Amino acid sequence: MNDLKQLLNELYSTYVAGNLVKAEEIALRALELDPTSDYAHMILALAYKRLDNIEDSLKYFDLAKDMARKNGDMLLNYAVVKSLNNQNEEALEMFELLLKNMPDFELAWYNYAYCLLIQQKWTDALNAFNKAEKSGFVGKKLYAFRGMCYYNLKNYLLAERDYNKAIEQNPNDLGTSYNLAETYMAKAEWKKAVEQFSIIINKDIKYSSAMGRRLLARVNIKDEKGNIKNHKLAQAEADKIVELGLPFMKYQDKDGNPFKITKIDIGKDGSINPFVIPINPKK
Repeated sequence: MNDLKQLLNELYSTYVAGNLVKAEEIALRALELDPTSDYAHMILALAYKRLDNIEDSLKYFDLAKDMARKNGDMLLNYAVVKSLNNQNEEALEMFELLLKNMPDFELAWYNYAYCLLIQQKWTDALNAFNKAEKSGFVGKKLYAFRGMCYYNLKNYLLAERDYNKAIEQNPNDLGTSYNLAETYMAKAEWKKAVEQFSIIINKDIKYSSAMGRRLLARVNIKDEKGNIKNHKLAQAEADKIVELGLPFMKYQDKDGNPFKITKIDIGKDGSINPFVIPINPKK
């Protein structure tokens, strides 16, 4: 028993010091002496989580679930691991239990909101992100994720506000920059969309569908006669999309076989006329 107690003391100090590999080794030795040790199970669960070994983390959280449910921080980590393992309903139950007992736990509100977001429960996620902010959460991703909620609820004004706040905090977040550009597309603010997609393309020309989406925005910027204001630029952009093989529109035959775009002609009225061939033509 003294050997086990000594090992658990060493386990605690090793884990706190951040030596996760050694903590794993000590915890496994402790479990050889006492296979029912909740404390060793818990440290293993936390260590594996920090090592991004989510499958083993969940395994040991499940073995120490009674202990985890008695501690707010442990229950939070357990719920996060459940969510990362796509056990979202169980994760939500844990978050709700935790927040019932600790209603001002900002990190729990944030992770609860994210769990709701990945299930596309936009209104519930929005409310939870608001409570996280009200409770004092200041993480960089809050505005980006809350912007996604507003966007999917078609509140584009507040989506734009939050995406801009997120970009101010992290100008290199191309995903949020892309979402802001899509917000301008949804608002039919074509010039702003072109400008925002251009910011992304200048940093990474092949990022997602940015160039294709910029072209779609550009062909909507028209003069009083209904023609594209800069037809030459739009055609050059279409040619570049084909040259680089960038994603644009998806074309397929009646059997679902994809086509390759070989050319895109842009009409002066903004019409888009692609020429395609089968990727794997039948012999």
